[in-house]
Amino acid sequence: MMWRTTAYGLFPRLAAIACRKPLIVVALSALLVIGSLMFSTAKFDLTADSDALISSKVPWRLNEQRMEEAFPGNTDAILVVIDGATPELAEHAAQQLDDRLSSVPAHFHRVSRLDGGAFFAREGLMFGSRADVAKATRDMVAAQPLLGPLAADPSLRGVAGAIAGMANGVTDGTVTLDRLDRPMAAMARAFDASANGKADYFSWQDMLLRPKDAALLRRQLILARPVLDYSNLKPGGPASDFIRNQAVALGLTPAHGVTIRLSGQSPLSDEEFGSVVDRAWLIAIAMVVAMTATLWFAVRSAKIVAAVMLTTFAGLVVTTALGLAMVGRLNLISVLSSRCS
Repeated sequence: MMWRTTAYGLFPRLAAIACRKPLIVVALSALLVIGSLMFSTAKFDLTADSDALISSKVPWRLNEQRMEEAFPGNTDAILVVIDGATPELAEHAAQQLDDRLSSVPAHFHRVSRLDGGAFFAREGLMFGSRADVAKATRDMVAAQPLLGPLAADPSLRGVAGAIAGMANGVTDGTVTLDRLDRPMAAMARAFDASANGKADYFSWQDMLLRPKDAALLRRQLILARPVLDYSNLKPGGPASDFIRNQAVALGLTPAHGVTIRLSGQSPLSDEEFGSVVDRAWLIAIAMVVAMTATLWFAVRSAKIVAAVMLTTFAGLVVTTALGLAMVGRLNLISVLSSRCS
């Protein structure tokens, strides 16, 4: 209780001194505020790394660091979700974007295909069940009369030859008419749309695969681990912007049957931190107006309102300087907390 008694006695004495020497107090306060403002301007630094708030030597942080070292692709990642109008478009877009991102180490530590790429294209059947592999083999054998001519001549002439071969098979009785219904209907839709100047997408995989399997192949995923810049309000923003710009440059847009979306820890954190500056000036002005109005209704004195507001702003400047002097840099999570409060 001794410190409380001392504090209660000290504050009245300080107030009495301020009342007796107002000009000196104002001058000293102005010098303190100006010095704090100059110090804050020269030393101001901000980091968006929320992990810097907690010591890296506590046990759970050490375990987290070991996990990150063992599985480096699972932290601060960008998940690129690629949806295509057809499985072929999705695969082609994913391969193009993967090649482009992998060639830019300035933005990405690592880029990998989660469900595709050269390895899965070559060895993908090894990961299926015996029943799935048997069915895929039967489907490819059954589609041989259609795929054979197209493999030999992948042009419009080859397509016409494949159709003629299937028609001859129906005539000879080696191919049933119901097997031609799906591919012929798909070709008819594509030809009619092209003749009418409309966009339509034709897919051989849609014809040969089960609808459920074809739907799964229309979505491809790329996992990218970006180079983060914690001095930026959005540490992963440059990498995310690069992905979007490259998608447009490669023509991977909805107009060409491809949609690119970003998810993952890095884009979500960037969106959260970006909300700090969303209409920041409007919020600041509204806050000042609300404080001023509240004080006016409370004291009904312009001089007292001005004194309280000046004291509040001076306190913000001084405490900012003290914070920079003590910790070296401010953390963005502190800004978020103060805004929420």
